[in-house]
Amino acid sequence: MELIYVIAADAAQASPSGKFSLLGAGIESIYAPDFPAVQPGFALVVRLRILASEVEQDHKFSIDIIGPQDFHASLKDIIEFRPTPLYDVTERPLAVNLILNMPLLVFPEQGTYDFRLSVDSKEVGSFLLNAQKGNIGE
Repeated sequence: MELIYVIAADAAQASPSGKFSLLGAGIESIYAPDFPAVQPGFALVVRLRILASEVEQDHKFSIDIIGPQDFHASLKDIIEFRPTPLYDVTERPLAVNLILNMPLLVFPEQGTYDFRLSVDSKEVGSFLLNAQKGNIGE
């Protein structure tokens, strides 16, 4: 299994056709007047390439968030999925979108937070997010 991309946004929504819609996409940093900072809405769209040998099997997606001062939070098995190929074509890789909306995310202090993405307890990639003191445009 391979990570193709991660997109961070204020919110995301999936459709049964495999399309997704984003609101406020392209987040790489958040800004807060003080810390701890509360981010009231945060979404990740994760696109994975699934090998032919991994389709039609149950998988569990997890995130570990590593931050400053030994901060660590685990979101274990937050999405369970079973990739199924369209048109019964199983001999080639399959792409799957996972949409994760987090209604409330707390950052204890400013710094870089590493969102480590895993499937079946194996890390497939990561996403870095900076939490900074201030306002956008300062």
